[in-house]
Amino acid sequence: MATLLTLVFQGEVTATETLGADEEREVVHTAFPLSPPRDATAHDNFRAYKIAPLTSGRTLISTISNRGDVDDYDRPVLRAMACLMDRTELAGPARDLTAVWTALATSNLEQGYAGLAGQIADRSIHASPEAFALFQTELDRSAEFYARLAAVLIEDSADLYWGNLANTPERVLDLWRPVFGLLPLSRLQQLHLAIGGEATDVREPLLGMPGAVPESWREGGVLSSLFGRKKEPRSEAAADLESQEVFGTRSKGPRALVDAIVDAEPWPTGSRDQERYRVLLSCLDSSSDGRKQTPFDVMPELDELRRAIQRIEQLSSDLNRWP
Repeated sequence: MATLLTLVFQGEVTATETLGADEEREVVHTAFPLSPPRDATAHDNFRAYKIAPLTSGRTLISTISNRGDVDDYDRPVLRAMACLMDRTELAGPARDLTAVWTALATSNLEQGYAGLAGQIADRSIHASPEAFALFQTELDRSAEFYARLAAVLIEDSADLYWGNLANTPERVLDLWRPVFGLLPLSRLQQLHLAIGGEATDVREPLLGMPGAVPESWREGGVLSSLFGRKKEPRSEAAADLESQEVFGTRSKGPRALVDAIVDAEPWPTGSRDQERYRVLLSCLDSSSDGRKQTPFDVMPELDELRRAIQRIEQLSSDLNRWP
């Protein structure tokens, strides 16, 4: 079972099960943004979010907030509520990272991971019909942008700006929910992303920040820097969630997947919405892992329908040759 844990910045880890020494050290270093805002502890409603792969093979997901904690010198410090998951656990409702982060924001160790898992399922696009319907609506509204944003999250590094759209921590996650639903599980496991950090020399490869994308990206980004007009950005790509623009990649991303998710017409088997989405994710995951399954492999009734069509086509051909 996944491990639920908590710690203050640079403090000791308290967890629902004993961690190995190496994993615990890595948690202490990784649970918080590498470049938190300098005034974070001055804001009661501050919140940041983190996901990072650990060398143990597990994935750390944490929500960082100001809960009034102080260190041994009576200085205010941030607290992280986090969980460690393996691939099997991440493949369920927790695949919706925004559902995990939201649940962690109000969680405590006493409830255990079982209690946290119930809260995640209530919010997850993979378990809640209401959450999935909102997911579809957002994708339908901005299909091309979210497909391209997914392509940005495949890059080794990226700067991700949400402009002035987010005035509450909850609104921040609303902006991110659609794109995480388009990523293969193998990529989710390897995401090293902080939402709510600052752009410094020591930072996560993928970093979400308030404010506008720098003009250097709009004026040519990396290319302009090569000719001495602008300093080259640290990241390989950038995205502006407010203007819904993507820089540094020409990839259209998984546009076909987006179109299939928002398609209101059911498949001939009657499959639609979350059931069809799960089938599509199974195919997406298999392609990323090298197994390359199709919807016909994942859904037996769809394969039977294909074979029935093939038989009807053969029958039609036979009839056309008679007499």
